[in-house]
Amino acid sequence: MKKFAFSDLRLKNSSLFSTTLKKGRRFESPNFLIYVLSIADNSAFKIGLLTNKEVGTAFRRNRIKRLVREFFRLNRERIIKGVVFLIKPKSKCKVEDYKDVREEFEKLFYKKNLFSDDRPAMD
Repeated sequence: MKKFAFSDLRLKNSSLFSTTLKKGRRFESPNFLIYVLSIADNSAFKIGLLTNKEVGTAFRRNRIKRLVREFFRLNRERIIKGVVFLIKPKSKCKVEDYKDVREEFEKLFYKKNLFSDDRPAMD
């Protein structure tokens, strides 16, 4: 497995996707809704991204998804294993660059104990 690859973290199982939406814990930040569900596989975490047209144009939606994927890719060693994350940008999402995403997610992940330790970020 490549150290900074992302494809192995992608959530591809549709039943796990819908189960996470229905049964997962929901956390809210200023720009995102995050659903978290524990799973039996402790080897890694999985991430799914949800967007709709309320977020903005296709360019804006894709940019937000790229920035979120980048956060998870760079912090894969810090994030707890055996968890599924579903990330949904709010319709009024004001994220402009990676710094905004990093600050918002780090604050939420520390508050909800979703980091496994206090390793510094890879930025």
